[in-house]
Amino acid sequence: MSSILRRALLGISLTVMAVSAVIAAQPVGQRLAVAPTITRSKYGMAADTYLPKVNVVTVLPFDVVRFEESADISLTADGMMQVNVDGLYYIHLGLDWKGQAQTDIDTRMYGIRRKAAGDPTPPNLKDERLASFDHPGSESPQIARYQGEWSPGVVPYRGTVATDVVVAPSNIVRIGDLAQASLSSVTDKNLGVARNTALQIQARIVAADTVRVVFYNPTINAGIAIPTGTLNVLAQSATLHRGDSSDAWNVLSTPLTQLNAGDKIYIVGKNQGVANDYVQASPYSTFVQFERFIGAAP
Repeated sequence: MSSILRRALLGISLTVMAVSAVIAAQPVGQRLAVAPTITRSKYGMAADTYLPKVNVVTVLPFDVVRFEESADISLTADGMMQVNVDGLYYIHLGLDWKGQAQTDIDTRMYGIRRKAAGDPTPPNLKDERLASFDHPGSESPQIARYQGEWSPGVVPYRGTVATDVVVAPSNIVRIGDLAQASLSSVTDKNLGVARNTALQIQARIVAADTVRVVFYNPTINAGIAIPTGTLNVLAQSATLHRGDSSDAWNVLSTPLTQLNAGDKIYIVGKNQGVANDYVQASPYSTFVQFERFIGAAP
């Protein structure tokens, strides 16, 4: 199924879930006296919205009407949504974050907030959190490897022996990422306990896709003779330096909530580590949808 079709079907899925939740919430043996009527309103963004600062809660403006089945909700000039009719509502939020390579998107927060009717203050931390979620956006470290034969020879006293290897797949690691190395012939049997204990093995990334493996002998005067063995190198991206999320689409919903005329609903977002993270104004993936249930009491 294509991503567009999958996301276009979200409204149907959310409605089925919402009706199921209302029915399931009734006490055992009771049924709804009248099947609930549902009126819906859906809003989106006209343009991509950036979060210019790190670790700052930012209001995400919703300024496009996707559809309105009633006058329950209306957009305000400040990017919020005003409740016009008292009632029980579900609110569904979809945000299509930009999956940006080489950025830290490790801790994003997004949420649905309510400013009570009659409150003249701008959005602030005292407003009610109807739903909120902190989540990691970064993927797991990506791995590149090398395996091949190597004959280090003798590592002299206070000297080094080194080799550079190219790991695969390419374009995974760069300077500042992490590397490890081992050689299958470095054993107590081959070197002796004292020499094997003294030998130090280092691995570091010295260029894109390139790892330098260094053997160092700090204490053995006669040197350390190392036979040919299989060199294994493991290099990985450091998640604090990159995100590369291929599908950073997130959905959040409130429980069935009493909203009152004059309440204002707004959406917030935050990135813990990177400035100018942003939400894409996709008509299918970035939205706020309200569903008011009428006659939802037994």
